[in-house]
Amino acid sequence: MAAGALPVLPEIPGLGREKLFTAEEALQGKRSLGEKILVIGGGMVGCEVAEFLAVQGKEVTIVEILPEVASGMEGHNRRLLLERLNKLSVKMLTGSEVLSFQGNRAMIRKAEESIKLETDGVVSAMGSRANRSCAELESCGLPFYTVGDAVETRDIAAAVHEGFRAAMEI
Repeated sequence: MAAGALPVLPEIPGLGREKLFTAEEALQGKRSLGEKILVIGGGMVGCEVAEFLAVQGKEVTIVEILPEVASGMEGHNRRLLLERLNKLSVKMLTGSEVLSFQGNRAMIRKAEESIKLETDGVVSAMGSRANRSCAELESCGLPFYTVGDAVETRDIAAAVHEGFRAAMEI
């Protein structure tokens, strides 16, 4: 089973599903996000989605709980991405957390400061969790292997390696 991963969605008071998008949904563009977009999560995915939306003329703000955005990226690529985000006027609130929503307003805490931010749509880029939706297949009595993000979220290299090892067992 290589069922992949599912996005982590925030549970924030006042945030309805109609305003909430996964990173994948934001990139697909099947529903309108509006013009003022809040991206929760400033890792590589959050920053790349923010860039994609800003190129379309959206007003984008990234809220990241860590002290810096894109912290896990390779240095040169990170620097280039941050330069592009700055040129696109993407706002980055690091060391910050979204506490609640009141209508179209996000209530954000940054250190001791409270920030109110108007937003039309919210993109969750908070990471992924293992998709164990097919786990009941393990009890079917046949040889069964779970690989990739269905075990735990990691990179493509780990998934390919596990898939190869599972194939060698068959």
